[in-house]
This record gives sequence, structure tokens and C-alpha cells, in this order.
Amino acid sequence: MSHQEVPTDVEKRSAEEASGEGRVDVRIHPLVLMNLCDHWTRTQGTPSKAMGALFGIQKGRNIEVMDSFELPTAAELKSADNSTTMKTFLTQRTEQFAKVYPGFEFLGWYAVQDKIQPSDLATHRMFMEFNESPLFLVLNPTPPPANKDDNAKVKLPLSLYESELHVLNNTPTMLFVKTQFKVHTTESEGIALDHISKVAPSGGAVKQSSCNYFAVGLGSMRDSIQTLDKQLGVLRAYLEATKRGDIPVDHALLRQVASICKQVPAMRSDLFASTFSQEFNDTLLVTYLAAITKGITSTNAVLDKFSLTQERQQHPRGPML
Repeated sequence: MSHQEVPTDVEKRSAEEASGEGRVDVRIHPLVLMNLCDHWTRTQGTPSKAMGALFGIQKGRNIEVMDSFELPTAAELKSADNSTTMKTFLTQRTEQFAKVYPGFEFLGWYAVQDKIQPSDLATHRMFMEFNESPLFLVLNPTPPPANKDDNAKVKLPLSLYESELHVLNNTPTMLFVKTQFKVHTTESEGIALDHISKVAPSGGAVKQSSCNYFAVGLGSMRDSIQTLDKQLGVLRAYLEATKRGDIPVDHALLRQVASICKQVPAMRSDLFASTFSQEFNDTLLVTYLAAITKGITSTNAVLDKFSLTQERQQHPRGPML
């Protein structure tokens, strides 16, 4: 690759800091992110590079990246058919995709890697035959660890790039420029993701499935209680500091704290104790009745088997008419 295709780090930074006027509005759907993660998971421990194509709908400057599929490596293409090239493979898959999903078109490509490689520009130029301005989505498989003391939201290890032509050293040079994107989820996608995120039963056992879902419910309740306890601790620390005179008294804020405290039930009141005792006893009674019912059912099953055995012993040749 010539010097014009591989700009220096300083040139890259200057291009990435360029003005973002006229940029596209890109929305990436969760299915694409799941495909990227699944592709990278299956290629771990292999020399193959996780790379694929992005598909979706483009209307003017608004782009919806809705699906993706994997692209084979050069070695995989050679082992499958010597006459098949990346362009031929992508052309065939694009035509198949257009038949199944009318309106979808090739929008760009993705790669799972730590940073942009010098060879990415050559690959990007090849994809420009299918889209004059393709997108380049990069998933960093080894992002830096998040700072626990930082209250900011953890960002996805994703970077989206566009290609732009800049004049560097009086020479037109194509560079990758970062662009903003949003993760967009439709209602149907939200339902599917919520279903996938739940704990699936292992082995198909009903008992194991019930235990898993019960554990999920208890885990959510535990997290909620821990969050409530932490927030109440913050309020208590503020009130104690105000009482000691460490911080000035803010009556408006104290009224808000009082309003919050009134919404929290008093855990040591007589009403709470009696209500809790009644609900606890009702739960024990239901459990006791369920155990009795289960025992009666088991006893009836044993009696039925015993009666059937006795009838066969009395009439070995079959029932009497």
C-alpha cells in the first residue's frame, strides 16, 4: 500500500477531529450487535478474522443498520472454490438478501479488532463498489476496564467510521473519520431481547426451570433492596452532616427528604409487625396444605397400584365377565 493510503497518526487525529457537519444519522439495531458478539465468540482461538457485511435501509442521510452476515476469509474462499472471490460471494449474498428482505441494501462492513489496521483502507475500497460511501463498524474485543469510581455510563466498545477524502501534504488521501451512532430498538426487538436475557432452563427439567426463574426473581429483588439501602444511606449521611453543622441547612432539600421518608414504610411499627405475621402464617398454611395434598395424592397412587396387583393375583387369566 502506498504512502497515500496509510496516513500517519497525526493525520488520522486531524481527520477525526474534523467538523461533523453533514454527517449521516445512523441507528444500529441490537440484532447487529448480537451477531458481532456471536461471530467473535466463535472465532476465538482461530487465526480467522471476524468480518462481515452490514445491511439495512437508507433514506437520504438516515441509515438503519438492521442485520448483518459473516464474510469468509481468503483461505475459506480458496478451500471452498478456487474461482470464488470476495466480490463474487458478496454479490451473490446481496442478491439473495434483497429477495428475502426487499428494500434492504448493503450499507458497509464490520470487523472485530482493537483498532484500525493499515489494510482496512484497501478492504474499504473494495466495498465501495457496492456502496459509494460504506460504513465501517469496529468492535473492540478487549476494551479497557471501566473505572469503578466513575459514575459515568459505560460506553459500548464500538466505533463507527466513514471514509472521507482529505488533502494532506497537497495530496488527496482517503481517511477514516469517526461518526456518531445510536442503538435503536423496536418494540418487537425489545421483547425478543428480554426473552433471550432470561435464564434458560438447563436439561429441559421443569424443576430446574422453576429454580432458575425463582433465582432470577430473587436476584432482582435483592438488587432493588440493595439500591434502596444505598440511597437511604446517602440521605442519612446528609441529615447527620446537617445536624452536626458540617454543611449549611437547605430547607427546600430537607422538605424533599422528608417527603421521601414518608413514602418509606416504618418497619418497626405494630401495624407492620401484625401484617407481616399474618402474611407469614398464611404462607406457611398454604405450604402445609400443599404438602398434605401431595401426600394424599401419593397415597392414592399407592392404593391404586396395590388394588390392581391384588386383582391380577385373584384373576390370573384376566378379569371375570
